[in-house]
Amino acid sequence: MRLINLLLFLLIFGNIVVLSGPNDTEGEYIDDEFEWVYLNLDLSYGSGGPGGALGVRYRFLGVAISATGFANDIPNTVPQMGNVNNLQQKTYPSNTVCADFYGYYDLDEVSLFASLGFYASVDSVLRWDMDNKVYYKGDVKSDEGVCFGLGAQMPLTFLNEDNVYLDQLVGGIGFHSKLGIFLRIAYRW
Repeated sequence: MRLINLLLFLLIFGNIVVLSGPNDTEGEYIDDEFEWVYLNLDLSYGSGGPGGALGVRYRFLGVAISATGFANDIPNTVPQMGNVNNLQQKTYPSNTVCADFYGYYDLDEVSLFASLGFYASVDSVLRWDMDNKVYYKGDVKSDEGVCFGLGAQMPLTFLNEDNVYLDQLVGGIGFHSKLGIFLRIAYRW
Protein backbone atom coordinates (compact mmCIF):
# COMPACT_ATOMS: atom_id res chain seq x y z
CA MET A 1 0.00 0.00 0.00
CA ARG A 2 2.87 2.37 0.84
CA LEU A 3 4.41 1.69 -2.59
CA ILE A 4 1.12 2.43 -4.35
CA ASN A 5 0.79 5.75 -2.46
CA LEU A 6 4.36 6.68 -3.37
CA LEU A 7 3.82 5.84 -7.05
CA LEU A 8 0.56 7.81 -7.11
CA PHE A 9 2.28 10.83 -5.56
CA LEU A 10 5.17 10.60 -8.05
CA LEU A 11 2.67 10.47 -10.91
CA ILE A 12 0.90 13.62 -9.65
CA PHE A 13 4.25 15.34 -8.99
CA GLY A 14 5.47 14.43 -12.48
CA ASN A 15 2.32 15.84 -14.07
CA ILE A 16 2.79 19.14 -12.22
CA VAL A 17 6.38 19.41 -13.46
CA VAL A 18 5.48 18.55 -17.06
CA LEU A 19 2.44 20.82 -17.18
CA SER A 20 4.30 23.80 -15.72
CA GLY A 21 6.95 23.90 -18.45
CA PRO A 22 6.86 26.03 -21.59
CA ASN A 23 3.67 25.48 -23.57
CA ASP A 24 4.19 27.51 -26.74
CA THR A 25 3.33 25.46 -29.82
CA GLU A 26 5.60 27.47 -32.14
CA GLY A 27 8.72 26.73 -30.13
CA GLU A 28 9.50 30.40 -29.40
CA TYR A 29 8.65 30.61 -25.75
CA ILE A 30 9.92 33.87 -24.25
CA ASP A 31 8.73 34.87 -20.82
CA ASP A 32 10.77 36.78 -18.25
CA GLU A 33 8.88 35.07 -15.44
CA PHE A 34 10.69 31.79 -16.13
CA GLU A 35 14.11 33.47 -15.99
CA TRP A 36 13.72 34.52 -12.36
CA VAL A 37 15.58 32.75 -9.61
CA TYR A 38 13.84 32.61 -6.23
CA LEU A 39 15.44 32.24 -2.81
CA ASN A 40 12.98 30.74 -0.32
CA LEU A 41 12.83 30.99 3.46
CA ASP A 42 10.22 28.85 5.20
CA LEU A 43 9.23 29.10 8.87
CA SER A 44 7.31 26.09 10.13
CA TYR A 45 5.64 24.61 13.17
CA GLY A 46 4.48 21.03 13.55
CA SER A 47 4.63 18.00 15.80
CA GLY A 48 8.45 18.15 15.75
CA GLY A 49 8.47 21.74 17.04
CA PRO A 50 9.51 24.94 15.29
CA GLY A 51 11.64 24.69 12.16
CA GLY A 52 12.83 26.37 9.03
CA ALA A 53 13.99 25.76 5.48
CA LEU A 54 16.17 27.41 2.88
CA GLY A 55 15.64 26.73 -0.79
CA VAL A 56 16.11 27.92 -4.32
CA ARG A 57 13.81 27.80 -7.36
CA TYR A 58 14.74 28.15 -11.00
CA ARG A 59 11.98 28.01 -13.59
CA PHE A 60 9.64 25.21 -12.52
CA LEU A 61 12.06 23.18 -10.34
CA GLY A 62 13.44 23.80 -6.88
CA VAL A 63 15.38 22.27 -4.02
CA ALA A 64 15.30 22.95 -0.26
CA ILE A 65 17.03 21.84 2.92
CA SER A 66 15.01 22.06 6.12
CA ALA A 67 15.38 21.30 9.81
CA THR A 68 13.03 21.17 12.78
CA GLY A 69 13.19 20.39 16.47
CA PHE A 70 16.30 22.34 17.45
CA ALA A 71 14.32 24.52 19.88
CA ASN A 72 12.41 21.67 21.55
CA ASP A 73 12.34 21.55 25.33
CA ILE A 74 13.60 18.21 26.64
CA PRO A 75 13.51 17.66 30.44
CA ASN A 76 16.75 17.44 32.41
CA THR A 77 17.86 13.92 33.23
CA VAL A 78 19.82 12.30 36.04
CA PRO A 79 21.96 9.15 35.86
CA GLN A 80 20.09 6.00 36.85
CA MET A 81 21.45 4.40 40.02
CA GLY A 82 20.67 0.71 40.49
CA ASN A 83 17.43 -1.03 39.63
CA VAL A 84 14.29 1.06 39.48
CA ASN A 85 10.99 -0.74 39.03
CA ASN A 86 8.29 1.77 38.22
CA LEU A 87 9.59 3.25 34.92
CA GLN A 88 7.64 4.60 32.00
CA GLN A 89 9.25 5.53 28.66
CA LYS A 90 8.48 8.88 27.04
CA THR A 91 9.64 9.95 23.59
CA TYR A 92 10.56 13.57 22.87
CA PRO A 93 11.07 14.72 19.27
CA SER A 94 14.57 16.11 18.90
CA ASN A 95 15.87 16.88 15.41
CA THR A 96 14.62 16.25 11.88
CA VAL A 97 16.49 17.20 8.70
CA CYS A 98 14.84 17.05 5.25
CA ALA A 99 16.04 17.46 1.67
CA ASP A 100 13.21 18.15 -0.79
CA PHE A 101 12.86 18.56 -4.54
CA TYR A 102 10.06 20.88 -5.67
CA GLY A 103 7.93 21.16 -8.78
CA TYR A 104 6.00 24.38 -9.50
CA TYR A 105 2.92 25.04 -11.60
CA ASP A 106 2.42 28.72 -12.39
CA LEU A 107 -1.07 30.11 -12.82
CA ASP A 108 -1.74 33.83 -13.45
CA GLU A 109 -0.73 35.23 -10.06
CA VAL A 110 -0.43 32.05 -7.99
CA SER A 111 2.19 29.33 -8.12
CA LEU A 112 1.24 25.90 -6.82
CA PHE A 113 4.03 23.62 -5.65
CA ALA A 114 4.58 20.08 -4.49
CA SER A 115 7.69 18.54 -2.96
CA LEU A 116 9.08 15.08 -2.54
CA GLY A 117 12.13 14.38 -0.44
CA PHE A 118 13.99 12.38 2.15
CA TYR A 119 14.12 12.94 5.91
CA ALA A 120 16.20 11.70 8.84
CA SER A 121 15.13 12.25 12.44
CA VAL A 122 16.45 11.52 15.91
CA ASP A 123 14.21 11.36 18.99
CA SER A 124 15.20 11.17 22.65
CA VAL A 125 13.60 8.35 24.64
CA LEU A 126 13.64 9.13 28.38
CA ARG A 127 12.65 6.90 31.29
CA TRP A 128 10.24 8.51 33.75
CA ASP A 129 10.52 7.27 37.34
CA MET A 130 6.97 7.58 38.63
CA ASP A 131 8.02 7.03 42.26
CA ASN A 132 10.85 9.60 42.44
CA LYS A 133 9.44 11.97 39.77
CA VAL A 134 12.71 12.22 37.79
CA TYR A 135 13.79 11.45 34.23
CA TYR A 136 16.63 9.03 33.50
CA LYS A 137 18.63 9.03 30.31
CA GLY A 138 17.23 6.55 27.87
CA ASP A 139 17.83 5.58 24.29
CA VAL A 140 18.01 7.48 21.03
CA LYS A 141 15.51 6.51 18.36
CA SER A 142 16.34 7.32 14.72
CA ASP A 143 14.06 7.22 11.74
CA GLU A 144 14.33 8.01 8.04
CA GLY A 145 12.04 7.88 5.06
CA VAL A 146 10.16 9.77 2.36
CA CYS A 147 8.50 13.14 3.01
CA PHE A 148 6.30 15.40 0.90
CA GLY A 149 4.73 18.84 0.90
CA LEU A 150 2.12 20.96 -0.89
CA GLY A 151 1.46 24.69 -1.03
CA ALA A 152 0.85 27.89 -2.94
CA GLN A 153 2.63 31.22 -3.26
CA MET A 154 1.94 34.58 -4.87
CA PRO A 155 3.66 37.98 -5.32
CA LEU A 156 3.22 40.45 -2.45
CA THR A 157 2.54 43.41 -4.75
CA PHE A 158 -0.73 44.19 -2.97
CA LEU A 159 1.22 45.53 0.06
CA ASN A 160 2.48 48.61 -1.77
CA GLU A 161 2.14 48.88 -5.52
CA ASP A 162 4.53 51.86 -5.76
CA ASN A 163 7.47 50.16 -4.07
CA VAL A 164 9.67 48.43 -6.63
CA TYR A 165 11.39 46.28 -4.01
CA LEU A 166 8.14 44.69 -2.86
CA ASP A 167 7.56 43.50 -6.43
CA GLN A 168 10.40 41.04 -5.85
CA LEU A 169 8.85 39.47 -2.73
CA VAL A 170 6.67 36.38 -2.88
CA GLY A 171 4.68 34.99 0.05
CA GLY A 172 3.17 31.56 0.48
CA ILE A 173 1.73 28.93 2.77
CA GLY A 174 1.98 25.16 2.74
CA PHE A 175 2.04 21.87 4.59
CA HIS A 176 4.97 19.46 4.88
CA SER A 177 4.64 15.93 6.25
CA LYS A 178 7.59 16.37 8.66
CA LEU A 179 7.74 20.15 9.20
CA GLY A 180 4.02 20.81 9.59
CA ILE A 181 2.42 24.06 8.45
CA PHE A 182 4.84 26.62 7.07
CA LEU A 183 4.89 30.20 5.86
CA ARG A 184 7.14 31.07 2.95
CA ILE A 185 8.79 34.31 1.98
CA ALA A 186 10.75 34.28 -1.28
CA TYR A 187 12.92 36.86 -2.98
CA ARG A 188 13.28 36.79 -6.75
CA TRP A 189 16.03 38.35 -8.77
